[in-house]
Amino acid sequence: MFMLALVSALLVAKTIQQSGRDPTQDVCRRHKHLTCVVDSKLYLYGGIAYYGSGMNVSTLQTNTYLLWEDLTKAEGTEYSFPVQYSNGSIVSNMQKYHSNSF
Repeated sequence: MFMLALVSALLVAKTIQQSGRDPTQDVCRRHKHLTCVVDSKLYLYGGIAYYGSGMNVSTLQTNTYLLWEDLTKAEGTEYSFPVQYSNGSIVSNMQKYHSNSF
């Protein structure tokens, strides 16, 4: 179990390093994604992400990350957003599982 967690963490780090962009920090905006709330956690998947600091200097990319936010942990004012987390690219994880299943 520990080895699986370690390999998963390394895969996530490699995916983020390869793209050079952090899906929780470097995104200007995202849209056309799927969302759902399960156990007070908001999950976001897919869609389009604009990476960069603004509309004129952003790069449009397909978002392959699964992101989540714990809605019970929003701090500050009523307009504060909870911290966002990512498990890495779903696409690269799916390719890994498909190649190992044969």
